[in-house]
Amino acid sequence: MNSENSSLADKSEMDASQLIRENLDLKHRLGEEEAIYRRKLDTYRLAQQHQATLVSRLQTKVLN
Repeated sequence: MNSENSSLADKSEMDASQLIRENLDLKHRLGEEEAIYRRKLDTYRLAQQHQATLVSRLQTKVLN
C-alpha cells in the first residue's frame, strides 16, 4: 500500500508539473497574441490617420 501512495504522489507531482508548463505555455501564447493584436490595432489607427489626412487634402482641393 505504501508503494501505491508513493506512485500517487509521483503522479500528482507530474500532473502539477505538467499544469505549470501548460500554464506558462498559455501565458506565452497569450502574450504573443496580444502583441499581434496591438500591432494590428496600431496599423489600423495609422491607416485611419492617413485616410483622414487624404480626405482633408481632397476637400481642400475641391473647395478651392
